[in-house]
Amino acid sequence: MSSRNTKSSLTILFVLLFLLPSMKAQLALDPTVQKSITAIKSLKDGTLIVRLPSKTKKIEALKKILSDKTIDAGDKRRTKKLLDNTIRERDNYRKEIMEAFAEHYSFSNYLFINDTSSVSLKKGVKQGIFLHKELYVDAELKLETPDYFLLRNGTTDPSKSAGIEAFIVANSQNEDLEKPFPYYVKRNDFATMLSKLFSPKKSMSISANKSITKLNSNLQKFYSRVVGGLN
Repeated sequence: MSSRNTKSSLTILFVLLFLLPSMKAQLALDPTVQKSITAIKSLKDGTLIVRLPSKTKKIEALKKILSDKTIDAGDKRRTKKLLDNTIRERDNYRKEIMEAFAEHYSFSNYLFINDTSSVSLKKGVKQGIFLHKELYVDAELKLETPDYFLLRNGTTDPSKSAGIEAFIVANSQNEDLEKPFPYYVKRNDFATMLSKLFSPKKSMSISANKSITKLNSNLQKFYSRVVGGLN
């Protein structure tokens, strides 16, 4: 290496060593970063509450149609089939998510809840609203940590991302977290779309396992950065 190149390299190294502490200090003072650090530490010691779809409105509407005595036999048969399919698809989805968490999530405590019970949770109800793995509300299950976060299936804010279909982490006020907190994981990617085409019966399981594995990994990595110091 020439003397000129050596001097240039030493100069760059010196500048980096001089600026790095300042950059880290500025980053640490960033309020968004501080909120993310507080959130990941709170989640680690807290509980992630997974909101599962109940499809209550659709199911009640279909049941109302079936209760109409003026409905003809053909419409009644089609409505009953739609109702059965709706309940079956809902329950299959819920079971796949629960199994994915049991197998792939280890970052924090977690509980499952019907989306319709979110209001009760926000009002401070901590027991009698959480779901057993067999999908019924288990009166014995309760929230035992002071801090909790919510996980929902939805679309990210288009002003902060591209409006991605994802699993999204929100705070207890149901406000989506922000980067650098890894607050969402995509629901659909190329591999997931392929599975829907070639293995439709397994695609829900593949998608759930992949998403929850990624969520757990992202949370672990961010937490490791925080407890090890920003880098």
